[in-house]
Amino acid sequence: MAAPYFKSMKKISMKHLLMALYSISAAVLTLLLALRFIPSDTAERRVKLSVDAQNFALIELFTSVNCPGCPAAEKVVQQIRDPENQDHPTLYILAFHVDYRNHSGAKDPFSSEAFTQYQQYYSHALRLRGLFTPQMVINGLTSFEGNDLDICRERIESVLNTKPRETIDIRAAATFLGDSVEIDYDLSRPLNNARLNIALVQKSARMDMRSGENAGLLFDCFNIVRSFEHISGKDVRNGRHRIHLPRGLSPEDIEIVLYTQNSLTYSISGATRI
Repeated sequence: MAAPYFKSMKKISMKHLLMALYSISAAVLTLLLALRFIPSDTAERRVKLSVDAQNFALIELFTSVNCPGCPAAEKVVQQIRDPENQDHPTLYILAFHVDYRNHSGAKDPFSSEAFTQYQQYYSHALRLRGLFTPQMVINGLTSFEGNDLDICRERIESVLNTKPRETIDIRAAATFLGDSVEIDYDLSRPLNNARLNIALVQKSARMDMRSGENAGLLFDCFNIVRSFEHISGKDVRNGRHRIHLPRGLSPEDIEIVLYTQNSLTYSISGATRI
């Protein structure tokens, strides 16, 4: 009596086994197809921002070629500068290279003590615990670690879709005069308790790192601030300012960003580029 029972069990088990193998194979195939379309950390990712074109976002990156986390932040800047975004009239990116990561044999050629001091002002204004790189600040209002593309995009879109409390419209023009550039500016209202920042920005540079934390890497830098000057005065509304061009740079290598910033809170009320 036992033989027919075990024969039936054998047939049922084989049928179920074949069905299970088929299901597993299908699941594995689906997973492989899905993984094919998941971007890796090193893959080029296109970033199309969803924004209100009437608002603006000025992104300040505090960085250093001697910072191990900064190549990833520079990559974020590159991806934000996607051709679909880089000409957006209300998106501005400035990279300030700080000097406190410099050490013997590994000095960041773009670093400046003034940029470190500027970051310290943000640290006080935003009540942060200390200085760090890579740090991103948007419109002087929000600070976060700058090497995560998704967080950066989320914060940018949030700022771009929030109307500022008060704005200053800036009109500006530049005239290149050999080794310098002359900038004419006109504001929609006087500065009062704000200041006008003028940043001369080198669009890109590649560093062959031979020492320091990133030794052996080709370090691509973007939107490097090479000169950073300020104009203040309660009644200032228009004027002219001259900046010397760094040696070796032509007008095609640079852009100039002007923005107004509260002298106490460091919030940013307007920006434009030339």
